[in-house]
Amino acid sequence: MKTSTRPPGPDVKLPDGRLPKDIPAADISCKGIDTSEIVKMLSVGNPIQSYHLQVSRDQAFTTTVLNKEYDAFDKIDLNEILPPGNYYMRIALVDLLGFEGKFSAPRPLKVGGGQ
Repeated sequence: MKTSTRPPGPDVKLPDGRLPKDIPAADISCKGIDTSEIVKMLSVGNPIQSYHLQVSRDQAFTTTVLNKEYDAFDKIDLNEILPPGNYYMRIALVDLLGFEGKFSAPRPLKVGGGQ
């Protein structure tokens, strides 16, 4: 008589790796980001309490022009905070226990200019 080495339990069927067709692909070739797109960068599924936003004139973030933590439900309008110009931004998520994750890769950001 053969004995199974699998533990008892229900059979699990794993997904075949395809995503639903209504999920848009991210455009990583985008060279700039509209300030209204910041919120779209954050995943709704992440249980976060806040996020740490840094904005700089240079991609290396040698000096920051904005370094602030925002509540997860705060609305940010960088057009009201920063003068018009080209910047870089990065975001670190802060989870429900207060632990801050790593900053995202710097993203180009254009403030003002008729947006």
